[in-house]
Amino acid sequence: MSAKEERMKIIRKIINYISDGTFEVNEKIYSENQLAYILNTSRSKVREALISLEIMGIVESRQGEGTFLKELDLSQENNPLQLLLFLTNAEIEDIMQMREVLEIGIVYQCTKNSIDDEIKKEMRACLDIMENSDDPHIISKSDIRFHTLLADSIKNPALAVMMNVLVGYMNLISTNNWEEVLSDDESEKKERDLLDQHIKIYDAIENNNCDEVVNAIQEHLNHIRHNLNKFEI
Repeated sequence: MSAKEERMKIIRKIINYISDGTFEVNEKIYSENQLAYILNTSRSKVREALISLEIMGIVESRQGEGTFLKELDLSQENNPLQLLLFLTNAEIEDIMQMREVLEIGIVYQCTKNSIDDEIKKEMRACLDIMENSDDPHIISKSDIRFHTLLADSIKNPALAVMMNVLVGYMNLISTNNWEEVLSDDESEKKERDLLDQHIKIYDAIENNNCDEVVNAIQEHLNHIRHNLNKFEI
């Protein structure tokens, strides 16, 4: 079973549990160990899936309690689960193009109208975590939060949902995640390259320069596309 097939097996099983009522709103879902046993996979793969689902707004992790299903209005076309179901059947290049259009449009709009200082402060905090943490899951979560903060800043709930699901899903399917980056023989260089790309985006936002932000985002997305194309995902 390929890496993509294993990740999709986990995500589809959780989707099925939600759809058939096995998991109910505000109810604790199966633990990482239980899901790993049921699906005959590793706990780390399950954890990656749950982190991505949390970022997408489908589940939430409660300290010391476990992971719970969030309230979802399945009648709404833009609810996170519906978007996730669409993405699981899409080609990776289609998803990549979707992210380009969405994220570049968002950052252009953000910088044109100026980004709130509180958003910038949280983005800076994400960069600090990415630079100083040794935990790939924490780094990955901060990486995704860095990108979704831009969608949050324009106060458009539909765009925020789409961005959260899209970036979270890409993190889930990508074999070029932070866990791999940190364990690679050239981990220091790869980590620095990714961090520098995010710093370049942040600096352009600080300068309130639309063209610089768009170019920085495009450079980062080109890097993602290049690495995704190296793997069977």
